[in-house]
Amino acid sequence: MLTVIAAAVDGLAPAAYRYLPAEHALVNLEEGDHRSRIADGTLDADWLTTCPAMLLLSVDLAAANDAFEAQEAGRGERFCWFEAGLIAQNVYLWAAENTLGTVFLGGLDSVETSTVAWRLVPPSHTMLGILPLGHPAEGAAFES
Repeated sequence: MLTVIAAAVDGLAPAAYRYLPAEHALVNLEEGDHRSRIADGTLDADWLTTCPAMLLLSVDLAAANDAFEAQEAGRGERFCWFEAGLIAQNVYLWAAENTLGTVFLGGLDSVETSTVAWRLVPPSHTMLGILPLGHPAEGAAFES
């Protein structure tokens, strides 16, 4: 599931939105600036509070595993991680095409994330990662 956190996006009010792929539409979940709540669920990404937008990737791992119950145990969860990787790759490519930057943030505190995002993602879902979107800070250097 894809949840969009918009804060400083032209033509989009600050809010949390659910992306509906079949309709290619956003549905407003909760108005307001949710960046600090999401940043609180990360291990060390306080800078998210200044990010114009972010994409939250979440999934119901139990449902995914149930869907592949007749096959190898854990296959549904593995497929979810593959899909998250493919989504992230496409977001990276889209961001580069649009002179934006992103990074996959997987350093999440699972307990804290479920607390801060409880109204934004279904309670049965596990947050897989966050893809912040924005313009890199001028003069930003990559650390190795």
